[in-house]
Amino acid sequence: RDACEGNPAIRLLENIPDVSRFYADITVFVNAVREGRGLRTKVVEAAAFGRPIVSTPLGAEGLESFRMPIFNDVESLAQGLRTLEDVGEWRKAAHHNRSIVEAGFSVRSIGTSLMDLLAP
Repeated sequence: RDACEGNPAIRLLENIPDVSRFYADITVFVNAVREGRGLRTKVVEAAAFGRPIVSTPLGAEGLESFRMPIFNDVESLAQGLRTLEDVGEWRKAAHHNRSIVEAGFSVRSIGTSLMDLLAP
């Protein structure tokens, strides 16, 4: 965090009041989760907004069908970010990820799953 704060190319943001504005303003979503459990809703959000994602293995846990470079250290983070230089490839990944969100995380798909659970 301290190393990033002095870099003008990096903005660290917290307590975002408008997620649609946030995703419109960013180029890449870096998910540097190193502890904790549960669904990675921020990754799902980033995918829904069509942003390329780079994540730690823990940050991508449970979202193995998403296409995103995984990093464990600074070198693999840099390598993952370099893969995004190919705009066509990250657009394909973003489209793939959005399709997964639409199929598995939309109100319709979640509602259908709930109705299936409640059906006799």
